[in-house]
Amino acid sequence: MDNRYKRGTETDFKIFKPIEKGIIVELPDVVDSFIPASQLATGPIRNFNELFKTGDKLNAEVIEFDKNNKKIVLSVIEYLKDKEQSDIDAYIDRFKLPKKFTVQDVQEKTRSFEQEQVDFRIEDIIGEDVPEVNHPPKEEQPKAEEKKTEAKAEKKVEEVKEEIKEDATPSLEEKAVETHDVKDSETKDEEKKEDSEKSSEEEVEEKTEENK
Repeated sequence: MDNRYKRGTETDFKIFKPIEKGIIVELPDVVDSFIPASQLATGPIRNFNELFKTGDKLNAEVIEFDKNNKKIVLSVIEYLKDKEQSDIDAYIDRFKLPKKFTVQDVQEKTRSFEQEQVDFRIEDIIGEDVPEVNHPPKEEQPKAEEKKTEAKAEKKVEEVKEEIKEDATPSLEEKAVETHDVKDSETKDEEKKEDSEKSSEEEVEEKTEENK
């Protein structure tokens, strides 16, 4: 793509949609392609959106290629700068431009022209009305991935809490054994108490017998 759309490359394409700031065009690759209104003629065209219609074929030259953002800016004027007057006249007649211009006019404009700083996003200009060929499905945002990770972590914490709770809670069998042990201990204490009382009674009886 670097060589295909490097600055100075001439290309042909179809107009996708004229808008207020220029013309959005279709190129075969996944790129946002745009011709600023100032690059359609040597002078301003007030009603260019009525002259340049969707589906019309056009030739232009690449004046800016942003590889990272996949953005291409094109210029008809740069394309015409080294063409014959007949080519310029054909272009003017085809799109019924209101004002004619010459090869000299084109060359003067390109010599005095400082490259426009065209910073645009197709979505900002025409909203959702964008050719599908130029816009693949958006990748899932990192925030969504972070939320999924957080949800998994929270679920894991809850599972660990449940495990700790289960370990801390004695089972029914353990409770039964503990209850049985307590009852055995109480029974033994009672038996000891009874034995002690019997021994005391026997001692009292023996002393009574002796005193007699």
